[in-house]
Amino acid sequence: MKPPKRLSFEAIIENIEKEFGKIPEHRRAKVSYEIGDCLMSGLAMMYFQYPSLLKYQEKMKEKQGRSNLERLFKTNIVPSDTQMREILDKVEVEPVRKMVKKIFERVRRYGLASNWAMQGQYLVVLDATQYFSSENIQCPNCLRRKDVAGNIRYSHQVIPATIVRPGSHQILPLDVEQICNSDGEEKQDCEINAAKRLIERMRKEHPKLAMILGGDDIYSREPMIKLCRQERYNYIFVAKPTSHKEMFLEIVALDKTGWVKKGEYQESNGKKITRTRYQIAAQVPINGDGKTFVNFFEVWQEDSSGKQIYHNSWVTDFEITPQNIASLVKKGRARWKIENEGFNVQKNGGYELTHNYGHGQENLSMIFYLLNILAFILHQILELTDSLYLEAKKACGGLSFVWQELRMLFNRVVVESWTSLLNVCFSDRLYLNNSS
Repeated sequence: MKPPKRLSFEAIIENIEKEFGKIPEHRRAKVSYEIGDCLMSGLAMMYFQYPSLLKYQEKMKEKQGRSNLERLFKTNIVPSDTQMREILDKVEVEPVRKMVKKIFERVRRYGLASNWAMQGQYLVVLDATQYFSSENIQCPNCLRRKDVAGNIRYSHQVIPATIVRPGSHQILPLDVEQICNSDGEEKQDCEINAAKRLIERMRKEHPKLAMILGGDDIYSREPMIKLCRQERYNYIFVAKPTSHKEMFLEIVALDKTGWVKKGEYQESNGKKITRTRYQIAAQVPINGDGKTFVNFFEVWQEDSSGKQIYHNSWVTDFEITPQNIASLVKKGRARWKIENEGFNVQKNGGYELTHNYGHGQENLSMIFYLLNILAFILHQILELTDSLYLEAKKACGGLSFVWQELRMLFNRVVVESWTSLLNVCFSDRLYLNNSS
């Protein structure tokens, strides 16, 4: 019934609280609210997906002498919303970002990362997303863009590096990099410059981790491919004919001489049958100068009636054969998991990633983003390790219902641990289901 001890809610929260407690104090005067308490309070707010959580915990503390926030998230005090935001606005981003790395190290050390490993490698997808946008609210860190009407729009964008696996809805954030004002005015330039920093840092922080980078068409350029080779990454990047005209002309020429291999395969999922036609070209120049060579594959997928349902093309450093083409296609297509299981869930699945929890004038927006990502990671771990959580979810009738129940209990019922909260939730819901 209990999750593995080192990956339990209590063990991970204790580890996060310990690390947050090491963040240097930036205030000189005597303080009432510690940085660690404010960070853990913000994490609790994201974990329960409840912006008003602190208000209810203050009321519980007044009535009971101690709140569930203090019990479960190891805080020494319940800060007010205003105090928490003012303090977190001045907290440095880097120590909070490093918690994403440290949790992954814990997940890997205790064997959970094997759920994403493929022959000892991890498929890490890169893609930019915007989590804040406004015409009025801004800070010095905001990106600035003029719309067609000439109005300035302020935004925050990031590039998460997310571990995905074909055939699994589970994803695991590995790292994230902010897209900065200094990166340029065009989105692609901004995204690429931030991606380069991210790729270099991931290799420094995970020097022995075998990674395959996945990404859309803007990554399949000579500088990025050279960087992947330099930093010891494999890669599978989308490559479109509109942006790789010289390469596609070369493939047409090679096809005329018989150097392009072609074939097809079929896959079935129940009664659904998909036919995939493909072409493979080895060691083609990525651009006109002919200095950087890649392996290329393109696929057309049709349903049982012959209707085309998918078409795409990629470049990679893997040798492509008829035996591994299906696997490479699945890895290439898994790039969309960062959209479906990542961005869409975080924006629309209760996490309210684009909700303005508090913008601040320094780092508050990014701190809240990182706390949201940490909460998402904790939920992913729960899904894989905590059988009691899964039983409570089943008893409640689904994900949204269990968290609705947990939020209500967290604010109204005094509990001593996460396990006891789940027990109350499970027992209460089981009783209601049986009585009805």
